[in-house]
Amino acid sequence: ATLNNQKAVLKVGSDELYVVNVTAVQSVTTTGNTSNTSAVPTVELKPFFSGIVLDVTPQIDASGAIMLHVHPSISVVTERNKDLTLGLQGSYSLPLPVASISETDSIVRVMDRQIVAIGGLMTQQATSDRSGVPGVSEVPVFGNLFKQRDSTRFKRELVVLIKPTVIGDDGNGFEGDQPDPAMLKPQ
Repeated sequence: ATLNNQKAVLKVGSDELYVVNVTAVQSVTTTGNTSNTSAVPTVELKPFFSGIVLDVTPQIDASGAIMLHVHPSISVVTERNKDLTLGLQGSYSLPLPVASISETDSIVRVMDRQIVAIGGLMTQQATSDRSGVPGVSEVPVFGNLFKQRDSTRFKRELVVLIKPTVIGDDGNGFEGDQPDPAMLKPQ
């Protein structure tokens, strides 16, 4: 529920922390006549959201028509390692976030209690599994008899259904209109 011209936000998912910056602070320690220089890394973490977000902003005009600004989005954040060479300090493998975002932005005009359907947010996922008898499955030619490969592809589409209902100050529908009787029946 929201008010006229006020955004409503629905978020389903989770925030995960990912490394976004690493800085090294030089540290010098002196013991007697010997001094050692070392770098102390400082890691900066930032939360990234994976999941579904739906923003809806309604605008109701004097005739009771509703203009809806609907913005659904799906975000999936994964981790990918990046190899960095830091000269004398050596090389490091740094896990970095990779975001995949699908979103749409729609403005629709409907009357009170009409249903709006918004689709088109597709996600695809492919999996590949291999299994086999250890040792025997690696033998050229005959090894194929002792191993199994399985690959699967998934396609999913998010469809958003919205039924805006205008509620007046008296708790009834727009301009004193009575609520739909089906909505008043006990479930």
